[in-house]
Amino acid sequence: MHSKGRGQIRKAISLCEDAIKGEPENPIHYLNLGKIYLHAGDKETAIHAFRAGLKYKINQQIIDELNKLQTRKPPVIPFLERNNPINKYLGIILSRLGLR
Repeated sequence: MHSKGRGQIRKAISLCEDAIKGEPENPIHYLNLGKIYLHAGDKETAIHAFRAGLKYKINQQIIDELNKLQTRKPPVIPFLERNNPINKYLGIILSRLGLR
């Protein structure tokens, strides 16, 4: 990205951070900040911003952004729903054993 673009991104990040300081409980500010970090190519920081916003209030737009970013392994038992307790706990156990 050229220097003008980086300058604009820094300015946008600064504006979002100011908005967060003024209204830290508003998840939309974190959503906007995360989107700016994504635009800048910083996926990890974007995820942190999105998760920070969810600490204050559940926001479907933030959840949608996180779902787009995070790749998940397929369910252990494919014919069961992902959120089925059997799939959930089998996945956790197998991950901890290093088998997944």
